[in-house]
Amino acid sequence: LSSPSNFTPLLHFIIPVEYEDISSFAEMWIDPDEEEISRDGSQQRIIHMFIVFDIENLGKLEAEFFVRGRDISLSLYCPQESAEYIADISKEIKSCADFSDYRMVDVSVRKFTESRSLVDVFEGLSIKRTGINVRI
Repeated sequence: LSSPSNFTPLLHFIIPVEYEDISSFAEMWIDPDEEEISRDGSQQRIIHMFIVFDIENLGKLEAEFFVRGRDISLSLYCPQESAEYIADISKEIKSCADFSDYRMVDVSVRKFTESRSLVDVFEGLSIKRTGINVRI
C-alpha cells in the first residue's frame, strides 16, 4: 500500500497477524527521510516509524521507532493493564535486534491514553504536505 493520500509523504502498510488464537493487525507509517537536529546543532537523517497495533483481548498499542544510523530507540504506548508487564520484559525487547547489525539503545514503556494523529507523531509532516521536499 502507499500513503493514505498523495499529500501524506509517508510509506504506509497494513499487516494482519494471527498467532495461535489471537487475531490482530498493525498499521505502520514510515518516514525514511526525517531530519533531526543533533545536540551539536548539525542535521542528521533518521528513519521514523509509527506502528499502531490492535490486538484482540489486549487493545490498542502504539510503537514509535527512531533509527539513527544503527541505533534504534523505541517508545511503546500500551494499555494501563499491560504497562507493568511490558516494562518488565523491556530487557527482552531490547535484545530483539541482537541478530542484526542494529542495536536497541533505548526502550521506554508509557501508558496509552489516547490515539495520536499522524501530525502529532510526525511533527514535520504538515511542512512536507505543503510542497515538494527534494534533496540533491
